[in-house]
Order: sequence, then structure tokens, then C-alpha cells
Amino acid sequence: MPGRLEFSTSPDGTYSPVLRMAIDNAGNIKMGDGAWTNYINVTNAGAMTAEGSASIEATHLDFTNALASDHLWSGDKDTQLVGESVVFGDLLYFDWTDKEWKKTDADAAATMPGERIALESKTDGQTCLMLVKGYIRDDSAFEFAAAMVYANVTPGAMSSTAPTETGDQLQRVGTAKSADILFFNPSIDVGEIK
Repeated sequence: MPGRLEFSTSPDGTYSPVLRMAIDNAGNIKMGDGAWTNYINVTNAGAMTAEGSASIEATHLDFTNALASDHLWSGDKDTQLVGESVVFGDLLYFDWTDKEWKKTDADAAATMPGERIALESKTDGQTCLMLVKGYIRDDSAFEFAAAMVYANVTPGAMSSTAPTETGDQLQRVGTAKSADILFFNPSIDVGEIK
């Protein structure tokens, strides 16, 4: 016989329980206001949807996305101000003086460490969607030849080749899944080539 589980809570100051979450006989989950006008739905296949004024925009949860075509990403995101023109795939550092994100440059300690990747093209003073951690695909800018990926001396770029010149900054920013797909998981540890 099909069944379902229901979870209820009582709002402050009342003793009457209100339905807040239900799991149906197919394994689908609804969480929300109980009237099911504002709720988050999770299907038994793992897909999430928001109904009414409910929102799941706090994070992009799907880290297993196949990234089947160019300029796709999957992971934790952030939206912040940029202090110069950036494009999809640029590695960014936080400029403490200007309180804006700018392109890294492994030639100088002041422009490191890379902690975000731009997920859209923006200009100085605009807010930009950024990858904090996760997968990203860029068929034109990424040309990885080995597993380890580093911040590069070309502003905003990343490479499988670590910087080697005296004074260059060495930071591992992730692991290449292929020539054009990166698992971005930056280390904030930066070393200087002596």
C-alpha cells in the first residue's frame, strides 16, 4: 500500500502544527509553507525546483554535471563587483584596496591568490557571477596538458605549466579533468619562486 511521511511544526505562539515537509510514496520531497504555494521540490531523481516565492539560488548544488558543451559550469557560485573587464574563465583575486575582484597575474604577489573564476563577461564596476568551487568548461581558453593547474603569468589565465621565473607566484588552482574541463578548488597557499 502506498504511503507518505509528513513532518509538521508549530509556529511561535501556537499549538497547532503546520505541515512543512512531505515525502510521497515515489520518494519525492516537498518542503515549504504547508499550503504548497511556496515550496522546494526534490524529485526521486535528485532534481530541485522552486515553486511560488521559494528559492534555491543560494548555491548551485550540482557538482556532477557532465558539462557537455562549451561555457558550462557546475558548483558553488558567488556574485561580486569586478574592478576591470573580465570574461568567462578568467581567474580572479580580491583587491583589498578597491574592494573589487580583478584578474590574477602570477608575476606579482599583489595580484594573487586566485579565488574565483568569472562565469560571464563584465566591465569595471559591474557585478559578476563567479565560480567559488566546482567544474568549469571553456573550449577556447583552457588548453590543459596535465592534471595540476596553476595561476599563470598571463592576467586571468591558468595553465598546466607552473610559473618558473624568479619572483613568480606559484598557486595550484585545481585539477584538469580534460584539456578543456577544470575542477576548480583553489589553494590559498601561494609560494614565490626564488
